[in-house]
Amino acid sequence: MPDNTPIELLGPLACGLATGAGAILNEARPRLGDSVLIAGVGAVGLAAVMAAKNSGVTKIIVADVHPNRLELAKEFGATHVINSRDQNIVEEIRKITGSTVDYAFDCTGVVAVIEQLAETIGMRGHLVLIGAAPAGARFSLDHLTTLWGKNVMGCLAAVAARGS
Repeated sequence: MPDNTPIELLGPLACGLATGAGAILNEARPRLGDSVLIAGVGAVGLAAVMAAKNSGVTKIIVADVHPNRLELAKEFGATHVINSRDQNIVEEIRKITGSTVDYAFDCTGVVAVIEQLAETIGMRGHLVLIGAAPAGARFSLDHLTTLWGKNVMGCLAAVAARGS
């Protein structure tokens, strides 16, 4: 590492890598043939993309409002991208998959995005919350579709990074 590279800049990146990859590999553990949606492809989301690519999932779909992040996500293994500034995530997932995804990972902490992601998972699907919303933030889910077996899981950096 060059002497002029400040360690303070690398710490958050390392945390993001462990959190994003850990959420996929240690917590959610999608299986061969599953589909994943990752919303927010900063350091955490990109790490999740790389981990998903190495886990055997069939479709790796990413959503973000920044076109440059979407392009980077494709280089890291995303099979489909959604510019959620211009496109509706739920509608685009239906177009891409024909229905829903098995796993949706929120790396944004944005309540409106979390509520959209809940609509993208089907019966027995998993919504994984990684992004940090403001303290006291609340989101709502449709009771009937959640009753059909949707799972909601929170995933902290310390938990995601642990070994299995």
